[in-house]
Amino acid sequence: MEAVLTGAACLGRGSTRLGASTALRAAERLLGRRAMAGLAEAAVTSGGAVRLAGALQPPGTAHMEAECAIKLSRLATVPPMTGITPDRALDSLLAYCDAARHFVLTEAQRQAIRMAHRHRLMVLAGYAGSGKTTVLRGICETLEAVGRTPLIVTLSGRAAQRAAETTGRRAITVARFLLEQEQAKGPLDAGIALIADEASMLGLVEIWRLLRRLGGASLLLCGDPAQLPPVSPGVVFHLLATDRGVARVILDRVHRQDERTGIPALAEGVRHGEIAELPGFAGAEPGVTFTPCSPDRLTAELHAIGRALAGAGTDRDDIQIVAPTNREIATINGYFHGIALRRGARPLPESGHVAEGEPVIWTRNDAGRGLTNGSMGRVLRIGPACITAMLDGVLHELPPADGPCLQLAYAVSVHKAQGSQWRRVIVPVFASRILDRSLIYTALTRAEEQVIFLGDRSALDQAVHRASVVARRDVGFGDWLSLARAHIASGAACSGAGRRQPQDAAPP
Repeated sequence: MEAVLTGAACLGRGSTRLGASTALRAAERLLGRRAMAGLAEAAVTSGGAVRLAGALQPPGTAHMEAECAIKLSRLATVPPMTGITPDRALDSLLAYCDAARHFVLTEAQRQAIRMAHRHRLMVLAGYAGSGKTTVLRGICETLEAVGRTPLIVTLSGRAAQRAAETTGRRAITVARFLLEQEQAKGPLDAGIALIADEASMLGLVEIWRLLRRLGGASLLLCGDPAQLPPVSPGVVFHLLATDRGVARVILDRVHRQDERTGIPALAEGVRHGEIAELPGFAGAEPGVTFTPCSPDRLTAELHAIGRALAGAGTDRDDIQIVAPTNREIATINGYFHGIALRRGARPLPESGHVAEGEPVIWTRNDAGRGLTNGSMGRVLRIGPACITAMLDGVLHELPPADGPCLQLAYAVSVHKAQGSQWRRVIVPVFASRILDRSLIYTALTRAEEQVIFLGDRSALDQAVHRASVVARRDVGFGDWLSLARAHIASGAACSGAGRRQPQDAAPP
């Protein structure tokens, strides 16, 4: 039973629990025979499983969900430990934000900034391109004005770099944050506001680790529930984003793309499992198109589309291919790399896997040189002792030993693309077990002006109609949240109005 709960049937597919009858059948498949009566109870009694609402959980997962539920429930009911910023002072700060940016914040954006000053736990959920970054910048500015310190954490180095650039504040990966906290030998103090950006990608373990180091700080979770889910098991942010017991703001007005491109309307449909008929590709024009092609014709079609866009004056760095699967990425990168070599581009001396003039992605975090896993750019020159590359707009002189950290980026994965944007995006779509609504939505919303789908139209339709990975995961966090609230409410009733409950007690 332990093998079932920690294997492909449960944790291996991102779930944190499994129905008791389903778990029993899976255990019998492993055994190759019928299990003894009372197997589930034996697993629970021996400590190999935890029972929750007719399902079984791995004990460690159950503990983490319970602890997160208790801590988040308590955080949701209290103001920041430094107190609530007075309305008059906050009105003045918001007026200053409007004047400094030369545009007026929307009412939803202003509400989000106000909530960050009133609640110790807050969720900021928003559509891609809806202005979440603008709100985060406003939150940082107004918190600093009242003496509090924002600290932004993200799952990836690339996302941390983007957050730092757009907010003008320090942003680090979750891994670095945890390392720094271990060295500090103490949790955060009350003057800190911990902001987790791209929180839709944080799994249960990451949220649990952040909460254990939170101390007296406030917590703001920011992300888009329709974008890519966590790679690790569990779902937390998505459930909080629909929970009425948590202070939350939903930004549903898109600013990244002009309505006339059709991208916002199509993205809204994809969020709800619908996609309209699309015209065929007709050149470098704003909008969304679909070009049918077979897998064996993919690279030829991409080449033709690329020539058409270049012929219309589109800069090559304004175009990005975003592909759902590694198979397609490898095929596309290999095809265009071959063309570059045939045209005489100088390759790296030993490996030859990258040549001069080619688009690349950096694959290692290197804070000392300002490089993060996911930094993108282009190789400019390859010499015997130096690789000159422009990465994220910064010129780098790299030693030959860094060659393996540069990988081709004619096409990148949707995961690598999340959080970035380009003028025009090309998205190949073919049948795949990983293709779902969240992948299509995330790829679609990477474009500012034009999206070009090509491949199998039925695969596109099926992916949009197919529920996202998050919806297919079976998790216990929602049930633990309900239990935690009932436990806290009963404790408060028993303790009387004059006694306060501890803010960060461990779960029973």
